[in-house]
Amino acid sequence: MVSFVGPFFSVHASPILLLIYPIYEVYPSIFTLMTIQVAILMLPIPLMYKLGMKILNNPKHALATALLYILYPWIITAYAPFEIVTLAGSFMAMTLITMYLNDKKAYWASLTLAMASIEYVPLFGIGLSIYQALSKEHRKLALLTFIYSIAWLIADYYLVMYFSGWTHNIFSNLYGAA
Repeated sequence: MVSFVGPFFSVHASPILLLIYPIYEVYPSIFTLMTIQVAILMLPIPLMYKLGMKILNNPKHALATALLYILYPWIITAYAPFEIVTLAGSFMAMTLITMYLNDKKAYWASLTLAMASIEYVPLFGIGLSIYQALSKEHRKLALLTFIYSIAWLIADYYLVMYFSGWTHNIFSNLYGAA
């Protein structure tokens, strides 16, 4: 976080840091970052419970489903160090859950936070839009999700290009050439 705008944004597109940075400035500590990360990692749990109740119609099974999320290896190992990628996973999980719960406001909010976390999330959004197009239940979201994902991909591309002085693009991050 010492010089996160110049060097960081010249390699990665993570506008979500603009939301985290003011909190970090007030409490400049790794503990602040880790607390934020853990809080974001736990955000999908109530939504998982709600989805479990919708599908399983049993409070005990819904609670077990929500708690199993904590035992997933990606969550267990994600408590250190602070990584933007872990935030992306939590927000994408929330996007999927809210899609299944038919909560459009929460869907777009969590999709926006996911898109703002790291430059490759728009590719997941494109994949999600393909899934939605193939699903009768979520077909109405497909085109909007696709357009939204493409817009974020383009914005991420130009964000990194601008801060890198037009020398680095996100596609080198995506295919590992950087």
